Amino acid sequence: VRLARHNFLETVRTEGHSIAVDPHVIPKRSRVSIDGVGERYADDRGSAILGYHIDNFLGAGKVVVTAWLQGGVNGTQRRVKFLGY
Repeated sequence: VRLARHNFLETVRTEGHSIAVDPHVIPKRSRVSIDGVGERYADDRGSAILGYHIDNFLGAGKVVVTAWLQGGVNGTQRRVKFLGY
């Protein structure tokens, strides 16, 4: 059974789709393009997300943590383009 992970918009966060943002910087429900990552949707807000920082939701579990630690995107600066709502 897969548990739903709801976000601040009361929708389900989706792997490879959802990002957590500071809604003062990127409005909620915005669609953005992140260089080297692709199109994502601002449908989550993490408590530690302040200012110009984005968390890309990759899923949960040990495999995801390992991939995140070894991935080339973690801790990098990327260009973000606002695509609309």
